[in-house]
Amino acid sequence: MVKYKFNSVTLGKGFIALTATTLTIYLAVLLLGEYIPSYLKNFLLIYLLNVNVFAIIASTISMKTLSGIKLDLACSDNLESVEGLDTPIRIRFSSKRISHIIGINNVKLKSDRGIRVSRWSLNEEGFVELYLSGYPGTHKVHGFNIELSSLFSIYRIYLDVEFDNPINVKFIPIKHKPKFNIGAVFPHIQIFEGRSSRRKGVGSEVFSVREFMPFDDFKRIHWKASAKVGKL
Repeated sequence: MVKYKFNSVTLGKGFIALTATTLTIYLAVLLLGEYIPSYLKNFLLIYLLNVNVFAIIASTISMKTLSGIKLDLACSDNLESVEGLDTPIRIRFSSKRISHIIGINNVKLKSDRGIRVSRWSLNEEGFVELYLSGYPGTHKVHGFNIELSSLFSIYRIYLDVEFDNPINVKFIPIKHKPKFNIGAVFPHIQIFEGRSSRRKGVGSEVFSVREFMPFDDFKRIHWKASAKVGKL
C-alpha cells in the first residue's frame, strides 16, 4: 500500500510567464494607444483576458482532478538488478488521464545515500516509473517526494509518498576483469617480480657493499672493492 499527502501548492513558471506576457502587451497597448485602432486595442485586451481566465480555470480543474486520484504500488517489494543498470519502481495512478494534465519536475527518494533516482517517466497508462541506480548492496526505499506541475505549469504541487513496507533494492556487483594479460603480450616484462629487461638475474647497479657471507653467491662479489680492502 502507498500513503500520500499534498504538502504544499505554489505558483509555477507558467504563471510567471503568463503574467509577464500580459503586462508586456498591456503596457505596449497603453504606450502605443494613439497609433493603434480602437477595435484592435479592444481585441488585444479581450484576448489577454480570455487567455488568462482559460489557463487559470484549466489549471484549477487539473488540480481538482489530481486531489481525487489514488496511488498504488505496481511492482514487487524486492527488486534486484546488476551494478550499472537501472531498476524501475512503478507507481500507478487511478486515472489514466493524469499524464495529460500534470507533469513531473523533480523526484527525491527517502532512502540511504547509496541509491538515487537517475530518471523518471509518466506514460499514458497512468504509470509513474522511477529508475533507480546505486552502489552494490541492498538499499531500503521508504518513499519519495515528488514535485508535479499542473496544466500550463501554473501551479507546482509537492506530493509526499510513503510505502507501508520499505522496498528492498539490491544491486549485484560486477567483477571487473582486465581486458588483456600484460604478461602474455609482453613476456619479457615482469612487473611484479622487479625485472624490466630481457636479461634475467640481479641488476647491474651497486647500492652498497658489505663483507662476503658463506651463503652469498660468487657472482655478486665486487672484485674491485675486495682488491682495495684485501678481503672479500
